[in-house]
Amino acid sequence: MRPMRTFLRRRENEPARTQNDAARLAEDIREIRRQIENTRMLFSMETDDDLLDAAIYQMQALQARYSYLLRRGRGEDFAATQQEHGKEQELCQPP
Repeated sequence: MRPMRTFLRRRENEPARTQNDAARLAEDIREIRRQIENTRMLFSMETDDDLLDAAIYQMQALQARYSYLLRRGRGEDFAATQQEHGKEQELCQPP
């Protein structure tokens, strides 16, 4: 019976956490977009083959993380929260 009580208590506290989670998710998405742009700039300036490979791998990792965060945002009530703040279009556009 105890696990059910804990589960119910967590469900009661979810609305308060949702706004904080949405804000953290939005910040994570912005940070990943910034990192992707920085990696693109690094890639365009690099001439060494090994460093070009490293930039490509880093870009792939960042794009995977970006896709994960967008999927996570779609799974939660993230879009509605961001629409209230007028930020949904900015965050969901590809970097």
